[in-house]
Amino acid sequence: ENEYFSDGMSEEILNALAKEPALRVTARTSSFAYKGRAVDMRLIGRELGVETLLEGSVRKAGQRVRITAQLIEAANGYHLFSETYDRTLEDIFAVQDEIAQQIAGLLVETLGLQRAETTLAPASTANIDAYQAYLRGLFYWNRYNPVDVLEAVQFFRKAIELDPAYDKAYAILSFCYSFLGGTGSIPAEEALPPAREAAAKALALDDRQVLAHCAKGLVHIFYDWDLERAEQAFLQAKAINPQDPNFCGTYSLFL
Repeated sequence: ENEYFSDGMSEEILNALAKEPALRVTARTSSFAYKGRAVDMRLIGRELGVETLLEGSVRKAGQRVRITAQLIEAANGYHLFSETYDRTLEDIFAVQDEIAQQIAGLLVETLGLQRAETTLAPASTANIDAYQAYLRGLFYWNRYNPVDVLEAVQFFRKAIELDPAYDKAYAILSFCYSFLGGTGSIPAEEALPPAREAAAKALALDDRQVLAHCAKGLVHIFYDWDLERAEQAFLQAKAINPQDPNFCGTYSLFL
């Protein structure tokens, strides 16, 4: 029931850590492959080629949330950090940032690197119900099949209904329509208008949002067949944050 929430929280924290220039964060697709599996941490470290692993859990009951986060040294399985956070849903944005700050600070200190200020991107919404609808949308979007992506569309539209200024919801709604039209799941003439409209709306709300520029780039690829404008959009996303997992994933489609 709450898998969407724990997955979404994990992805948001990973995206925050990816903003720290001193760190190299494994993409969501690679790290989530181990979710729910009893795999030795040392083996995971070798397979992913990483020195440290962030493990955790999220439990939600009503308006209460308990988050555990553990930072583990991949070479030997030793814990470098362990913390439990008990919060209300109203505090969810602050606790995500708190976890990212603590983990990034500890990693940079342990590795002897120079710290940059690491924060989550602006939450995009203060509406908890809209945020939960957005996380549900992410849950279905990340399954990458037409049936689930159509389900994701409904949740992103719900998030936008609850908060019409939710730029990230518009951006990934555009992703969904680009996927559906690009794969032939729905006719291109049905997918193009909402894909373009949602990308434009996301950019109008926040032109510093990586997702929005990536959404625009996908529209140029799948519908306009305009690779020059697509590259311009992706390069704008890269200028904002070259390590953003969403940029890396969508730009790879262009390349």
